[in-house]
Amino acid sequence: MIGVAAIALVATMAMATQARGAPAPPPTADAPASQPRGPVPKDIRVWAGQIQQDYPNGILSAGQKATVMVRAIVDSLGRVADCVIVQSSGYTPIDEAACAGMQRYATFQPAIDASGAPTTGTWSTRITYWDRSPVPVEPAGPGKNMTT
Repeated sequence: MIGVAAIALVATMAMATQARGAPAPPPTADAPASQPRGPVPKDIRVWAGQIQQDYPNGILSAGQKATVMVRAIVDSLGRVADCVIVQSSGYTPIDEAACAGMQRYATFQPAIDASGAPTTGTWSTRITYWDRSPVPVEPAGPGKNMTT
């Protein structure tokens, strides 16, 4: 029986914001400058747990881990519009589950451009799945020489 897989999300928060369209005009005396920033995860513990629940059972052996690095393209409403595999886990079903989970569950405060307006941005993370079922122990049986 495959045990529950766990997920670890390690955010690379300083990913570049990719603004769409023309650059924002410089601030005027009437409008103070805003600090541009990338997307910020909301309720990450909640959606990381939801991604964990969608682990594709039967891929990993007991105690085995697989890590996939993904880049989420976050729209101006804070939703994951697209997900790209940056580094594969080596298991296509795990890679696909990681991106599908990001698109289905992840929510963000959108990136902010220099004028303070919400914009499209990117956010990257590593997702590690591991099978926590106990590693089977081979029982000593007939023909096994056990010395003390």
